[in-house]
Amino acid sequence: MRSTFSPIRFFTFSFLWILIDCSSVQKIENFNSVLQEPTFKSLKEEEAILGGSSDSDYKIRKTGNTIPVFVLSPIQTPEGMDSKLAAFLSDEVRLIWAKVKGKQVRIQEMSWKNPSQLSQELKRLNVDAVIKTDIREVSGKWVVNQKITDPVKEIVYGSVDGSFQSPKIEDELQANQAYYLKHGSGVLALDAKSSLVPIWEKSLSSGEIDSILKKSIQGYLSFSASSADTEVLFQGEKIGIASFRNYPLPEGLQQIQITRPGQKDISKSLQIRSGQTISIYQEWKEDRTLGGVRILSFPEALQVALDGLKMGETPFIEVTSHRERCN
Repeated sequence: MRSTFSPIRFFTFSFLWILIDCSSVQKIENFNSVLQEPTFKSLKEEEAILGGSSDSDYKIRKTGNTIPVFVLSPIQTPEGMDSKLAAFLSDEVRLIWAKVKGKQVRIQEMSWKNPSQLSQELKRLNVDAVIKTDIREVSGKWVVNQKITDPVKEIVYGSVDGSFQSPKIEDELQANQAYYLKHGSGVLALDAKSSLVPIWEKSLSSGEIDSILKKSIQGYLSFSASSADTEVLFQGEKIGIASFRNYPLPEGLQQIQITRPGQKDISKSLQIRSGQTISIYQEWKEDRTLGGVRILSFPEALQVALDGLKMGETPFIEVTSHRERCN
């Protein structure tokens, strides 16, 4: 007997088979959703300090300097530069640093040639910043570049630039024009006909130096929390509300208070180190049933986007309720 293929019967059977097969998928009701809080051993006092400690880094200390202590490293000048000109330019640079808000110390030149001895001197003098100066000739001008660096780590707090104008030619000199060279051994008069002295075209800014130098005695705090009404206090003053980034704090062992309405205040000890940032995330107990995402990155301030929509920057914290997540 011949059998005839029936598309209607075939698709009907296939549809019924799919329904029967899918009937094995069951919705789980009342599954165990109990949140079990982990238990931790009590921390020792030194372990509870955020930021850690170090025997090799003297900048990690209980108390930092209230004003920056800095030292000028030997100024680098081009080979073959006239010694009087080199001394003049170096003294002009040092005069700028005599105006900054900081304490200058000096290290003997021989110590700069011995890394081990230099490290000991920097630690003994409690130096916060080392000023590295480079003078070079560019397009007929003397360009000065200074970097304010950390004495222990490879951290550059900032840099400043200046330049000297090229000296005038002899035909432009006035008959009564005189030049003087400030030097450690005294003030030397220069013959205008044989020695020409550059003058500042763009002087180094002591105000700009002050703002950079201040970074050598402060670190930073970045804070976020599971609830947006969480506040942070330092020395009794509110410094921010969740979340904020890179708030400057004095170097040394510091303490902050984390507060939220209806909650007991939380105190945290922080070991602040200049040029570094401590990141804290505070999760409140009642917020643990919420869903969310936390994105950290190095470096910080990377953009976070969802479906092409910019949501914020790292560190990024987003907390939503269970209802919001299900909608």
